[in-house]
Amino acid sequence: IQVYYTAVHTVGEEESTLPDHLGDVVLTGAAGYAALEYAAYAMNRVTVGDGRTPEQFLAFGRDRLMQFRQDLTALKRERLRAVRTGELWTEDTR
Repeated sequence: IQVYYTAVHTVGEEESTLPDHLGDVVLTGAAGYAALEYAAYAMNRVTVGDGRTPEQFLAFGRDRLMQFRQDLTALKRERLRAVRTGELWTEDTR
């Protein structure tokens, strides 16, 4: 049996419902997706700015998303290990 649970989280400047240890993971994924979106937008456009090209944003976005996927895989492995050992919650995470 596989059980999936999803929840809507609130993320703001002063408060967040995300656990602290997941904040960096979410930001890494958001940065990757934002860079890919900007690379697609900037392709075939004349831009004036800091000299970064759409290809550089594309490379940055791909790098961030690769790291994001690695982080998600590590979290999945950690959770599966916790399920196998029966350590789903500790006193700190209840």
